[in-house]
Amino acid sequence: EALARPSPSERVANSSPRVGDPLVWFAEK
Repeated sequence: EALARPSPSERVANSSPRVGDPLVWFAEK
C-alpha cells in the first residue's frame, strides 16, 4: 500500500514546499 510504503515521489512531495503540485508530482512519478 502507498501509505505503508511511500514511493520516492511521495517522499519528495512531502519534503517539498509545494505539496500537491501536479507538475512536481508527475515529474517525479
